Amino acid sequence: MKRSRILNVLLILLLVVFVLYLFFGNHGLVRYYELKTELELLRQHNAELERQNEQLTRQVKVLREDVRAIENAIRQELGYVKEGELVVFFDDDDDVREPGPHETTPPEGGR
Repeated sequence: MKRSRILNVLLILLLVVFVLYLFFGNHGLVRYYELKTELELLRQHNAELERQNEQLTRQVKVLREDVRAIENAIRQELGYVKEGELVVFFDDDDDVREPGPHETTPPEGGR
């Protein structure tokens, strides 16, 4: 009788250890759900990168084929202007400043 009781306790302990390992071990259910969540996040990130890649591919195609698109990109990104164009800069602050040595004074009544 005592022997079977010890055997039952050992089997229960073994079962508890097995269940704990099943849930919390390196290959357990908790790790499975962590990896599943990580996989979903990586898939979403991949999809976003694919969309960006497609957009950049379209931009490259346009820049290779359309001279106006190239000119527009140069103007926006590098600040180039055509000869004879007038560029006007506006200050964000409300302070009035004196013109620099190479700037002209604005006409009377205007700014």
